[in-house]
Amino acid sequence: MEEPTFTAHPKFDPATGETFAFGYEASGLASRDVYLCSFDRSSKITWEVRFDVPYPSMLHDMALSKDYVVIPGGGTITSAERLESGRPHWAWDSKRPSYYAVIPRGGAAADIRWFEGPQRSIVHTANAWNDATF
Repeated sequence: MEEPTFTAHPKFDPATGETFAFGYEASGLASRDVYLCSFDRSSKITWEVRFDVPYPSMLHDMALSKDYVVIPGGGTITSAERLESGRPHWAWDSKRPSYYAVIPRGGAAADIRWFEGPQRSIVHTANAWNDATF
């Protein structure tokens, strides 16, 4: 599989020395798959996972906590039909809920917890932390 995209904002963990990054539309334009990985200071991949999001949307940033990676998506969508008709790659769809993939660091696709929210365009994250109630 190809990974033609790369997140705009990889996250560095100073405690472990790892960098976390993802690519969305990982197997091609308008696909739902995401490739998420971490790599060490020598660029060796230390963990990777692939998973599908609920629908293809622009995934621009992520949040990193001590134990989790959070990838927010929603609202700004695409489709193969949209691209084939020559329309712009991305468009807003107010009928689509936002979604959040909460992935345990080092976990598998089956470990992801999904949350839905109201229509939002989550472009940048500011911070993340673990909460004992999660």
